[in-house]
Amino acid sequence: MSTHASTHAPVLNARPLTAAPPTTLSAVSLSVTSVSGQAVGVSFNGLNGNNPGSYGNFISIFQTTSEDFPFGTTNKPIATYNVTGNVSGSAVIPANILLNTSYVVGYSVGAQLATPAQPYGNVCATAYIPPTGSNFPTAGPSIVLNDLQSNSISCSYNVPDGLTPQANGAWAGLWVGNNPSYTIAPTSYAQVNSNMAQGGPLIFNNVQISRGTLFSIALFMSGWVNGGTGSTQTAMAASIQFSS
Repeated sequence: MSTHASTHAPVLNARPLTAAPPTTLSAVSLSVTSVSGQAVGVSFNGLNGNNPGSYGNFISIFQTTSEDFPFGTTNKPIATYNVTGNVSGSAVIPANILLNTSYVVGYSVGAQLATPAQPYGNVCATAYIPPTGSNFPTAGPSIVLNDLQSNSISCSYNVPDGLTPQANGAWAGLWVGNNPSYTIAPTSYAQVNSNMAQGGPLIFNNVQISRGTLFSIALFMSGWVNGGTGSTQTAMAASIQFSS
């Protein structure tokens, strides 16, 4: 009996398409850096491509009795700061801060919204100022990739408690081979069909998932148009990128 060495290449165990690959998250964030009786210092980080002045970004401060931002209020804030320069930076906002009183600060990625949306539905990142102390809890948006099939992608979202995303026209866009964009239309759209602050799934169907391809998903706080096409792309709050 003769023996021959195999000429077949070894079989490699490839990652199945259903296994969600690692993702890189970018998200709007806000933190309080200082508090005095006359002002609140804040630091904020935005997303690449944002044009805060043109897209109506602003920071507002409300007196509050809870850590949640009053997204549905029609009252005026005690202070407002219009973000007109860089997407990331810091500011000292003049405000009358009373002793033993709590406040909440919010970063909005767009102008106030009209009824039936929450007026402050574009606020996506918040920071709480307790009555005493220097610990300022924060909350912000995120996207989590759940599943990757051969022709669909599923993800979930998180925004600060108290928001009603569906009523505010929140939605997500998917780009194939491109970065998330404020100007380039997505390849596919998904409406947020829940008024819960944490929810999903957001499913992008009929998308060809080729191996080794860059994908981007962005969450927008408002601007949904029925059917997706033509939805406003200025109120971006968070994005993820991954390769198949």
